[in-house]
Amino acid sequence: RDFCLSRGLGDVYKRQVSDYLLATENRAKMDSEIHSMIEEYQRLVQGRAHVISRFPDMTYSMAASLPDSSSVAKEAYARYHVTKKETRPWLKWINKPNEANPCIMTLSSHAFVVRACLYSPTEPRIVSASDDKTLKLWNSTTGEELFTLKGHKNSVICC
Repeated sequence: RDFCLSRGLGDVYKRQVSDYLLATENRAKMDSEIHSMIEEYQRLVQGRAHVISRFPDMTYSMAASLPDSSSVAKEAYARYHVTKKETRPWLKWINKPNEANPCIMTLSSHAFVVRACLYSPTEPRIVSASDDKTLKLWNSTTGEELFTLKGHKNSVICC
C-alpha cells in the first residue's frame, strides 16, 4: 500500500526532481520568487506522484485543491477562469485547508500496511517495514525503491 512521508516516487517525476535539484544548485543565481514557485510545483508533483502516475488528468484538480495562497492554486484558477486554457470539469473543494499538506512524498510498493519507517540522518535513505513480510530501502531524495528484503515469516513491525 501507499504511505506518506514528510519527504518522491518513481519514473513520473524523476526528471522533475532532477530538474529541481539542478535549479537548487543554481539558486544563488535565481530570483527568490521564482525559486519558491519551483518548490511549490515540485511539492505538488512529488507529494502526489502516486496519483498523477495513474491518473494524469487529475493533476489540474489537485493543483486547484491546494491552499488559495499557493502560486500553483493561483495558476490553476487563472487557467480555468481567466485564460480558459483548462476546460475539463473539476470539483471545487469548498472547505479546503489554508495550509499546505506536510506530506512531501508518497512511496508506493508494499502490498500491505506499512508498520514503521526509519529515516537516515546521514544518508538519503528510508527503510520501511510492512505486513507484507518485507523491508524496503528507498532513496529519500528521489523516492526510488532501491531494494526489498524478503524472507521474514511474519509481518515486519519495526526497522
